[in-house]
Amino acid sequence: SRMEGVYLLAGKEVLTISEMLQYICDIFIFGSSPTKVSDGSNALDQVIKPSNAFLNQRGFREALIDIKNDHI
Repeated sequence: SRMEGVYLLAGKEVLTISEMLQYICDIFIFGSSPTKVSDGSNALDQVIKPSNAFLNQRGFREALIDIKNDHI
């Protein structure tokens, strides 16, 4: 089924955007990797920092697995 909507993915770990995208590929499109497209700028990978509001929550990967399981 097609997934639509807004999902809250909160985690206790510090991840880069690249790591988050790879987790998404690993769980939803097994065997694939994100495609990186350079626009010529010297952009750096962003780091997502944890919030104290979510200290006891599941990790990012676990949240993705829960979403996938809800849509099987």
